[in-house]
Amino acid sequence: SGATVANKTYDGTTDASVSGGTLTGLIGQETLGVAVSGAFTDKNAGTNKAVNTTAINLANAGDGVTAGLASNYLVTSSPALTATINKAGLTLSGATVANKTYDGTTDASVTGGTLTGLIGQETLGVSGSGVFIDKNAGANKAVTATAINLANAGTGATAGLASNYTLASIIPTTAMKADINKAELVLNSATVANKNYDGNTTARVIDGTLTGLIGSETLDRKSVV
Repeated sequence: SGATVANKTYDGTTDASVSGGTLTGLIGQETLGVAVSGAFTDKNAGTNKAVNTTAINLANAGDGVTAGLASNYLVTSSPALTATINKAGLTLSGATVANKTYDGTTDASVTGGTLTGLIGQETLGVSGSGVFIDKNAGANKAVTATAINLANAGTGATAGLASNYTLASIIPTTAMKADINKAELVLNSATVANKNYDGNTTARVIDGTLTGLIGSETLDRKSVV
């Protein structure tokens, strides 16, 4: 009784480190050494996971009246053990932001990147979202990542479960920037104003309807010349 299992970080194995423990049933003042080994029921991250005892090894100990021989004893029961496997931390580097056309929002799509810290040959998918510094069209606009999502990926030896990992840090190889391109408009049913001869070919386009505006936005059509 009294054995404990150390919590650990996900490492792709069921290995468990068991320590301590007290033997009951020893005769008189005899003592013995004891070493217990165990294994988690599965390798995946989780709290209060059951640990099965795989071996209990007794060793001679003491001297004089406390001397005990391991060969005189047999362990008939083992304690119920639990411990936690914590998620392994990952670092994402090299993520990029997709350019987009003006849509009236600051939404940004974060893609790509390389995850470091994966166990063995395991792989994971990664996707994310972010926000532009503002919603307006422009080049090389700063983007802040707001969420990075991990997804299960791979098969066989490369199979990885997102639930076994947590994203500890994001290291962009370059500043997170992207373009918001101007949205295209179409001018429909426009007319051209008559004019008196003035020695040039300039014409003033009036009226007309703009299609392609975002949401309830409006523009002054008189500015279209």
